[in-house]
Amino acid sequence: MPKSAKQTSSPPSQNQRSIFKGDAPEFRKETLYQQAYDALKHAMMEGRMRPGNAVSLRSLASELNVSPMPIRDALNRLVTQRALELLPNRTVRVPLMNREKFKELTDVRCYLEGQIAKRAAAQMPRKQISRMSEKNALMKAAAKSGAIEEFLKANFEFHFMLYENAQSEVMMPIVESLWLQAGPFLNEYIRARGFGIAAEHHESILKGLRDGDTDKVREQVEADIRDASVSILEYALTSS
Repeated sequence: MPKSAKQTSSPPSQNQRSIFKGDAPEFRKETLYQQAYDALKHAMMEGRMRPGNAVSLRSLASELNVSPMPIRDALNRLVTQRALELLPNRTVRVPLMNREKFKELTDVRCYLEGQIAKRAAAQMPRKQISRMSEKNALMKAAAKSGAIEEFLKANFEFHFMLYENAQSEVMMPIVESLWLQAGPFLNEYIRARGFGIAAEHHESILKGLRDGDTDKVREQVEADIRDASVSILEYALTSS
């Protein structure tokens, strides 16, 4: 582990796209490696990284204000999970996607996220529903201002506030793995289609939670995923 969490690598090159855009989390020294991994994992699930983009170890180390070692470890873990891929020239990039793989990913997400949402809805505290409603309001504000990354972050937080309430040690890690693969394509979906559909489904999810209608919550989570998938297949994966 590096001597200090304040060690940095050289600044990112001019042509390297910033992933965190000045919003990088602060790290504590004792858990530096895990925090670096969590930061990159969440960045992928939130859609901050776009398909086909190369990932620069030095640029990330500079953004997160750490030495390259924790970043290298995090990237290796994400490559092992197939969230990132290592090319023959040693470049690490966000994978591209083909239509058949994405359809399969969508089917698995619909089933599993529908089930974990239904389980969570059966025991959802009112305070948590209110917090989810606040996240949905942030999504609407981001949609109105055209702030794509803020919208995607709020969308991620909305879904995982729901899923975490299921307290499932089996389903939750699988859902996270699916989002690692799907997250970059949510970015493409929003850019291609706009913001409207997700917010509409989220309102229905919130109503189902307030009414205690677990089947409605499951159905609307599945519809949210399915509608986004249709747009991605139509706009972002037409040539795959």
